[in-house]
Amino acid sequence: NKFTVGILFSTLFVFAMLISCSKSIETYYPLKEGMKWEYQNTFGSHAMKGAEKTIITNLAPQELKGKKVTPQEVEIGGQSRLSFLTEDEDGLYEITEQQPVSVEKEKKSSPFYIIKYPIKAGTTWERMTRTSLSNVPVKLKYTIESTDEEVTVPAGTFKGCIKVNGLGDTQTNLNIFGGTIIIAITVEHYSWYAPKVGLVKSIVKEKSSHVYEAGEWDMTMQLESFKK
Repeated sequence: NKFTVGILFSTLFVFAMLISCSKSIETYYPLKEGMKWEYQNTFGSHAMKGAEKTIITNLAPQELKGKKVTPQEVEIGGQSRLSFLTEDEDGLYEITEQQPVSVEKEKKSSPFYIIKYPIKAGTTWERMTRTSLSNVPVKLKYTIESTDEEVTVPAGTFKGCIKVNGLGDTQTNLNIFGGTIIIAITVEHYSWYAPKVGLVKSIVKEKSSHVYEAGEWDMTMQLESFKK
């Protein structure tokens, strides 16, 4: 009868929702205290190339603005900052950060989501960042493209990774030869997260419509080692 069909439909719906959310964000972005990741970074444009290490360490959880947060120490090229992460019903995001020269925490104007629920292909979200070419704001639209990627980096081969891609574009003015021109910048950001490990690889590509604004810039970040 209709009542039985309705109950069956509701049960199947709830079951499907439980399956879709069975893997939490922490599966792909562990927040356990003491975990540490070391990455190889290569970056540059047609005029300059470089390399450096990034070291990320999870610190002890604390309370901030009424929320339980996990501070992460992010060290890049000898300079470190603190990133404060928390989770809500929508996903994992950075609530605030603290630069090395500041004693104040800089609150994000809006949640800076790293990964959003549900963890399945097709999930999308947006976040603001800044370009490396001109340091101008740009909004990127992120999408979980796949949940079954295989990635090989110096730390090894990881299966069952989720792949997230972010795409966006912006414009900025450039003063040159006494005049002003408008240049367009496109940004692509690809990230792979492995189960129980976290971020294993990230690629950022920027392209400018004008050669005086570096033309192209890219950065590849690969996991070299990690400690659970």
